[in-house]
Amino acid sequence: MISGSGTDFYFQRFGFCPRQISSPPAQDVGLVVVMPCFNEPDLTGSLQSLWQCERPAGAVEVIVVINSAVDSPEAVRSQNRKTLQQAAKWASAHSGPRLTFHLLDFPDLPAKQAGVGLARKIGMDEAARRFDEARNADGVIISFDADCRCERNYLTSISVIFRNIAAARHAAFISNIRWQARVLRLTMPLPGTNCTCVTTYRHCATPGFPGRIMPSALAWRFELRFTPNKEA
Repeated sequence: MISGSGTDFYFQRFGFCPRQISSPPAQDVGLVVVMPCFNEPDLTGSLQSLWQCERPAGAVEVIVVINSAVDSPEAVRSQNRKTLQQAAKWASAHSGPRLTFHLLDFPDLPAKQAGVGLARKIGMDEAARRFDEARNADGVIISFDADCRCERNYLTSISVIFRNIAAARHAAFISNIRWQARVLRLTMPLPGTNCTCVTTYRHCATPGFPGRIMPSALAWRFELRFTPNKEA
């Protein structure tokens, strides 16, 4: 995550829309789940799956972007309106200080830009704003789908993995960090599992980006790979 003037520059240059959520985030928000929703009749099933998850240490927010193009068929638009109504009723009964649900409605996206990519960008930009407001430069944005279900340990597992990665990344004594051709690779066993996590940061210099934010998340592509350990 970037913060301050870096985010201001990004949203001024690349933002699609202004801030959508007016309420302030919890100061310890650590995870934001972004979920595009297009013509989905059972969005509440996905929300229920997330709500049943074990709660991680920090607060969690879920941002749903219900979307359609300005020229979408009326059947799609009607389903989205029904989905929004059902989800709003569900969210009002299930949102709390540790797990909050936000519903964003974009029924008339430009036809040439509309789609899951733009919907996900809208949600992720809003997530970035939430972390920026909470001054959390290590916040994690999770991409989820409106027709998915997850296990109860989904949120806590992600939180633990990224917390361990952050701790290892900042530890001066880590010996398995390697730089090569503007690539930073960190190999780390995951405690409590039989897996090794390989974290790769690849520098993606983007023309026109000012130097002050080049070390930020905008300038690095982040990759995760989990490898089962071989039996001894």
